[in-house]
Amino acid sequence: MRAGAVARAWIEYEWLTADKQQTAKHGVGKRWRAYWWEAIVPDAQGRTKRRRSQQFGRKGDAEQFVTKIENDLRARTYRPPENAETLVAVVAAEWLATRLNIKPATYRRYERELRSYVLPKWESVKIGTITKAQVAGWIAHLSASTAPARYKIRGTEPAQYHRAGTMRRPLTPASVDHLHTVFSAVMGWAVETDRIGRNPAAGVKLPRVIPADHVYLSHEQVDDLATAAHGVTDAEMDRALFQFLAYTGLRIDEALALTVGDLNLFRPAPRSCKHEPSTRPASGYLVPRKLTSGAACRCRGSWWTSW
Repeated sequence: MRAGAVARAWIEYEWLTADKQQTAKHGVGKRWRAYWWEAIVPDAQGRTKRRRSQQFGRKGDAEQFVTKIENDLRARTYRPPENAETLVAVVAAEWLATRLNIKPATYRRYERELRSYVLPKWESVKIGTITKAQVAGWIAHLSASTAPARYKIRGTEPAQYHRAGTMRRPLTPASVDHLHTVFSAVMGWAVETDRIGRNPAAGVKLPRVIPADHVYLSHEQVDDLATAAHGVTDAEMDRALFQFLAYTGLRIDEALALTVGDLNLFRPAPRSCKHEPSTRPASGYLVPRKLTSGAACRCRGSWWTSW
């Protein structure tokens, strides 16, 4: 035994007693056993700790384990060893189930990315064995289209998936970046739930994302296209709708879902062809100055809840 009864962690030789006599365990199982005291919630008997143990075949391994336990207990970073043995698939399912503040479309995207790219690589891996180097290697394989993947079988509802295999098509750097974000969030959940001490996905180098060079319509081009739209249906509303889409950046389904109360005609937006955020601001969508007068005429006499 390495220390006295007051020690928080120690090792014992299982096969021989202190006076070199064989024990009942001689020749059975592993020779060395590490012991440590683990704090627990007080039970009915008032006990605040329990004795834990783990066997080792070599004394050096047992000593190394006990040293880590002692350091963790001293630093108050101790976690039961079995916490780190949770499989990534279990942690990922927990993480996804707790995403209560996201849109359904975002939830489905997370679910699809976990099933298609994250879990084929990590689902049967113990959370505590993952290293930063392993995550970096996975990112490299994703970038090279050589990582394992699982694809949905077309026409199946509910969705069914093929068996995991190698990726069929390359991913853009932005897609790889997003997969890393999802996986890092799962690892972050493992940290939050006291399974591991640090996130192995944090700080991993990612492929460079080159921003797309957006090309915007000029004001004259918008006017020409709006006139052409009007010419197809001979409806003035189509001209106004096209201009509204061009100057606000809203999608067609978002624009058609707007009510009069969603528009802010008193603080017109600058005359610009660049897209505005597609999420409704608290003050309502700003109508570009170019369209304010026309919009005001169309809204006059309408209820705020009118479409």
